[in-house]
Amino acid sequence: MSAGKTTLIYAAAFLVATAVALVNLGMVFFARDFHGASPSAIGWIAGLGSVSYALGCLLVQPLFRAALPQHLIVAATVGAGLSAVAMLYAPSVPFLCAAMTGSGISLSFFWPPLMGWLSAGSEGRRLNVLLSRFSVAWSAGIVIGPYLCGSLSERSSRIPLQLAGALYAVTAVMLVVAYALLPGLREAGQTREHGPAVAPATPRTRMRYPARVGLVATFVAIGAIVTVFPMAGRERLAFSTTAIGVALLVRALTNAAGFCLLGLTSRWHFRLRPLLFGQAATAVVMAGLALTGNYTLIVALIGLTGLTGALAYVESVFHGVSGSADRPLRMALHEALLALGSMVGSVAGGAIYERTDLGTVYWLCAATLLAVVPVQILLRGPAEESLRKNRAMG
Repeated sequence: MSAGKTTLIYAAAFLVATAVALVNLGMVFFARDFHGASPSAIGWIAGLGSVSYALGCLLVQPLFRAALPQHLIVAATVGAGLSAVAMLYAPSVPFLCAAMTGSGISLSFFWPPLMGWLSAGSEGRRLNVLLSRFSVAWSAGIVIGPYLCGSLSERSSRIPLQLAGALYAVTAVMLVVAYALLPGLREAGQTREHGPAVAPATPRTRMRYPARVGLVATFVAIGAIVTVFPMAGRERLAFSTTAIGVALLVRALTNAAGFCLLGLTSRWHFRLRPLLFGQAATAVVMAGLALTGNYTLIVALIGLTGLTGALAYVESVFHGVSGSADRPLRMALHEALLALGSMVGSVAGGAIYERTDLGTVYWLCAATLLAVVPVQILLRGPAEESLRKNRAMG
């Protein structure tokens, strides 16, 4: 894989992730300040962005399987940029919902093709290293985005959306210029490997199923945090938007650190116990958030979800594409499930928070993380010890 290709992919991931973070958090403040949206309505706006992204990954983006990933990601950045601008001029909450829907569909043409393009032809440790570096690149954007949004929203909650639109435009121009100056990128054919769309299940590849369940459950909790906490933090806990941005900044930093650490080892590959340990830790963190109103402790606990979220993410990505002949399709499924979890966390979290309190939201997230464990054990099949014995005997 050429250095020019990986550098371009990492740069695009960083810029777009920063823009996404600005939109996701900025939309919460913008909808509240300029449209007087209720917590439930804000949850639906965030949820529509996630569900439209999921549907785009599963139903719309696959219709363009013959297109080059290079073309799709340029179109995606243009569409997402236009959606960010449309949010600024939305006259009402329904129009804001429509703009978020457009953003979600646009991004479904960005992340799966980009990730499939990056991972094509790589397996094992090489695949782990590539995905780890990619995750660090986009998580760096998630690090910067919330802090920028919190600081800029102190002046006006319109500024984060304006900056997001500008970043999407910069990314589109950067990609077009790179394709023009680097013929190898412009002339590269479709990177999808040839072979059956669905590889036969083996004891190793079966790990993709519990990993996907864990991804959904973990991002239900994360979706609730990133959507409900900014509202509750400002209105019920009396935190400033800058303080809220700092809390989410810490989560993003630990998220990036988690990706770095997981990229240095393969001990978690094809093993169920690390996945279940991460979920249990997330459940404990959610219980802790339900019991405290201390800002320092809240920041520390939210920071821990960055580590556990990184584990759930890489478990799903790595096991999803390992042994697969159709990387973009597997990446699209991963992204759709991630978005589904975020959507449930945003919508249900906003509705529950409006009717009860923040603690109830966190307790239900913890219960969800623990409730899916028996399902994951069943989906995994034989335990790792039994598999090792079977290989030794046969």
